[in-house]
Amino acid sequence: VWVVDPLDGTWEYGQGRDDFAVHVALWTRTTGDDGVLSAGSVDLPSQEITWSVLDDVRAPEALPVGRPVRVVVSRSRRPVDVDDLVDGLRTALGTDVEIVTVGSVGAKVGELLARRAEVYVHDSGFHDWDLAAPLAVAEHQGFWCSTPTGEPFRFNGSSLVQPGVVMAAPSVAAAVAGVLRLG
Repeated sequence: VWVVDPLDGTWEYGQGRDDFAVHVALWTRTTGDDGVLSAGSVDLPSQEITWSVLDDVRAPEALPVGRPVRVVVSRSRRPVDVDDLVDGLRTALGTDVEIVTVGSVGAKVGELLARRAEVYVHDSGFHDWDLAAPLAVAEHQGFWCSTPTGEPFRFNGSSLVQPGVVMAAPSVAAAVAGVLRLG
């Protein structure tokens, strides 16, 4: 099943912002499980950047130098417990942590992929088409990805609503999982 979001971040696009995206993913049914995301691409047209599961996997980076660890969140739907996450990460990592707001899901994941941020958290539901392609690309690049409850992602089911997402770069994944009690 193709999972397509032709304009993720409609509001951002309409405002002339550059934090909107185009998502294309392929969900494949497999025997004995809930299927897999077998392909995915996230295009940020106004930034002239495309991320894909066909890209070479980049080596993980250490904690950033010269800037705080960044947690990307929605500008319009701030996660309820994000301040607790930031405080917990400051303690666990021993470094400063800041919140950055970005528009579409694809643009938020683009911040992780471009290594301008290390964590993305969204604690409320969105649709399969919002998440499928960004999730496929982030997982391909080695980011730790989870639902906010630790349950598996399920696509193409009776409900097309996802419970949210937590993504983290390998350098901070254990700390994020620990603070959120997901590990």
